[in-house]
Amino acid sequence: MSRHEQLHLFQAAQRVARFLPPSRGLALRFSEWMEDADPDFEWEPDRDRSSRRVERSEWNDLNRRIDTQVTRLARARPDHAARFAEMLARMIGLTTTETSLLVLALRSDGRQGLGGLIDFLLDDCHMPRVQAIALITGLPLSAVRRALAPTGRMQASGLLEDSSHIHRQQLGLELSSRLATAFAKGVNSEKALLSALFPRAPAPETTCDDFTHLGAGGDLAQRLLRAALSGKRRGVNILLYGAPGTGKTEFCKLLARRLDAPLFAIGEADPDGDEPSRGERMSDLLLAQRLLGRPGSALLLFDEMDDLLDRNSFAAIFGLRRGTGRSKIHLHRILETNPLPVLWTINDISDCDPALLRRMSLSLEIRAPGPKVRERVWRRLAERERLDLGEGAVRRLARDVAVPPALVSGALRVTRLTGGGEDDLTLAIEAAAKALDGGRRRPPSPTKGAPFDAELIEADLNIPALVTRLRDADADRAVSFCFHGLPGTGKSALARHLAEAMELPVIQKRASDLLSKWVGGSERNIARAFEQACDEEAFLIFDEADSLLGDRSRAAHGHEIIQVNEMLTWMESHPLPFACTTNLAARLDPATLRRFTLRAELRPLGGARLTRAFETWFARPAPEDLLAIEGLTPGDFSVVARRLVLLGPRGAEDLVELLREEVRAKGMKASRVGFH
Repeated sequence: MSRHEQLHLFQAAQRVARFLPPSRGLALRFSEWMEDADPDFEWEPDRDRSSRRVERSEWNDLNRRIDTQVTRLARARPDHAARFAEMLARMIGLTTTETSLLVLALRSDGRQGLGGLIDFLLDDCHMPRVQAIALITGLPLSAVRRALAPTGRMQASGLLEDSSHIHRQQLGLELSSRLATAFAKGVNSEKALLSALFPRAPAPETTCDDFTHLGAGGDLAQRLLRAALSGKRRGVNILLYGAPGTGKTEFCKLLARRLDAPLFAIGEADPDGDEPSRGERMSDLLLAQRLLGRPGSALLLFDEMDDLLDRNSFAAIFGLRRGTGRSKIHLHRILETNPLPVLWTINDISDCDPALLRRMSLSLEIRAPGPKVRERVWRRLAERERLDLGEGAVRRLARDVAVPPALVSGALRVTRLTGGGEDDLTLAIEAAAKALDGGRRRPPSPTKGAPFDAELIEADLNIPALVTRLRDADADRAVSFCFHGLPGTGKSALARHLAEAMELPVIQKRASDLLSKWVGGSERNIARAFEQACDEEAFLIFDEADSLLGDRSRAAHGHEIIQVNEMLTWMESHPLPFACTTNLAARLDPATLRRFTLRAELRPLGGARLTRAFETWFARPAPEDLLAIEGLTPGDFSVVARRLVLLGPRGAEDLVELLREEVRAKGMKASRVGFH
């Protein structure tokens, strides 16, 4: 025990001795405790041990001895605890009362010394907590109450955590765990303290080109932070949300580098390097705002904001806000007054309360990038892992596998460690994508398969002329198409061909990708699809459009009408090309017809196109009886060709019979009527 700590102890004992009446048994217990309070304190009263009281002379002698110790130690130099408290007081601007309470928190642990005196007051005297603190420190009771209030600076700054609701027999002045660790390590300068408490976030591994798909939103976030830093504005918060692995944290690091501002990642581990609790993360945030809190000096990153929402906790489920949880109001006040701009990240924005979202200065969705950006990211990541994937492999994978960059990085690392190639990389990526989708396997990319052949499309449409017009530099991009007809006629393939002619990437959505069992979920998914197409400047294709644009007069539920209204609204205002495909055009809502720039029916093959399809798929001349089959589509030829992989080679007549079976399987007659 240092001399300064001894001084603190005997000053507290002096106040307690003057407070206790000597005629009561508490004075006897205090006298007995003082015998072991400090090895340097000589106090061994000569009394009958069976006595249950302290004589007046004995009590006066004890008080004189305590006064003598206080006088003897009066010039003791401040020790580490006193200097640590003074350093924090300067950094945060604490009052004398708050500084005294901080010193008490630093010295109140343990059963000896000041900790033992605290136990005596709480356990033996049954003294209320705040009264015990006031007596030990010599501070006015009202001042102690104000300083320790939940809205007071000590708890609002994260210096102290009120643990009185957990440890009923203690003062409840628990120093922030991160501060306690720094104190125990002997940190004694402001620079060393800040370095120990708040390590800087690592440098970004991405470039600005990796986030061009964010468009104007990314630029707005940067300009907002620049204005907040230069103008020293309070209450600036940016929420970045999106699926895991899309680069939310990397984008934060990139923003900090572009602004040349230090970025501190808050609450990512407890002082021992383990997983932090919700309370520890909140305490770290509050502490950082106070200690780093010169407005305009730095940026803070709070990753995985959903840790603060308590949505899965017992208390949250049953509407309780007791224990260590903080109220919504407390978090809202932080968002309104924080001196340093905070970048928050979260995966699912639906977890956020609207009142919280309203207090965000800017909310920005971070989506997975489009094929062009993916190709650039994949190429750089492959070079970093020193993987040679072969000519064209990166381009093919970036086109066919739409997964977030973080999953790509992990898959590339697996491939390098195993010494594999493109096949291993594809397997690793698909496994990661399946896990990300909750174990649901993603459908294969629609861009895979045989090259598109416009001569195999039977339609009331001049496809070559349309393609030529769309390739013109001045062609209108706010165009829309509805392709309808029997399954397998090539509706989606035609839409992708038009996108290729316009040199636009494709975003293809099935009804199962958009329809949700949750109220409002389908409308949100539809909106996100159109927004994604705008961000990536892509050609948007909706397959099974009859499920999205069904006739509202036949709707059985109100949400079906709302869903169609959402689609129609976006179709009316979308500035880029999109196409809807359907096998059941009669089920479309009549209001959809005027929304499409061009409508075309794709029909079964006939005549020369039927012969060309046979020669294309089976590499042999078409037999004459092929022309007698009615209802064949390119999809039927594709199915039979895949079947031959299992059945082996077949003659021309066998192939014709297999094609007839495909037509009959669709419930159609397989033969034409009349002369051919």
